[in-house]
Amino acid sequence: MMKILYLNNCWFTNVGEAFIDVGGMELARKIFPDSSIACFSAMSNYYVKAVEQFERIRIKDRLKKNNKLSTIVTGRVDSFLNADYLILPGMLATKEFLEASSKQMVDELKERGCKLIFIGLGGLEYNSEEIYAFSKYLERIKPELIITRDKITFENYKNVAECINGLDCAFWTVDVFDPRGFQNGNYDIVAFNRTKEPIEFSQWRRPVIRPWHMQYSFRKENYCENVLISDTPYDYLTAYANANRIYTDLVHATIISLMYGRPVKYWYFDKRSSAFEAVDGIKKDKRGFLTINEKLLADQKERIKQQIKKAININY
Repeated sequence: MMKILYLNNCWFTNVGEAFIDVGGMELARKIFPDSSIACFSAMSNYYVKAVEQFERIRIKDRLKKNNKLSTIVTGRVDSFLNADYLILPGMLATKEFLEASSKQMVDELKERGCKLIFIGLGGLEYNSEEIYAFSKYLERIKPELIITRDKITFENYKNVAECINGLDCAFWTVDVFDPRGFQNGNYDIVAFNRTKEPIEFSQWRRPVIRPWHMQYSFRKENYCENVLISDTPYDYLTAYANANRIYTDLVHATIISLMYGRPVKYWYFDKRSSAFEAVDGIKKDKRGFLTINEKLLADQKERIKQQIKKAININY
């Protein structure tokens, strides 16, 4: 049986990353249907560093003379694992990833013989410095395949490694979790976590739910009426799937809304929103609401899956 390792991401620091993983795991199962799949992440290192920084500030505030903390070594289960393939989902074409502990984990697994597949690959800044740095990394590690989440990323790396012009992993979430049809009255979602919520929503004609995606960084100043905050992504997915309309500045709130067939209006924040444009037949009406044709999306996902299986010679 083929063994697949999947690099999980930061569910409790940004639930949008959980949407990527729920969909990404489903895509991995579709590519390798008779395989065994296991997961690991670099989040231990992240949380320990976060605590260490907090402790240093607290010690400094108390004016203690010795504010040096002992070095903490986190558990590295990946050090004891191996597999045929390593699946790397999401926004990894960044300078941040190239400096992260997760990159070290990936490099070590590559050295042990894991074949690397990037799925839903995207960038952050999309500038020449980021593209150059990540291209050099791809040249060194020689991945088996890259499936991009947007056309810009595809154009940036198609001549560096074998690439498929794909979609964000979150679009596969509906294939494994579809909570639509539970409405008991109408409500809208207003989710502004990157920018200030527009004043128009302070006196809204329908009930409003306000999801907060960055749970770990939630503070009292982030509080707003009807806030939704949870440690499980399925609470958020259920809320989006049953909403009347969605208004947001979040990329993955938009993707999930589109996937569940809900009209969504997106307030631009950065170039990561190019992930919407990768969807076949996406439409924007005169009021600014985005919608997609679910049949076209399903066909596009099936086509991408077949391209992947052909590229890595998977015949079942």
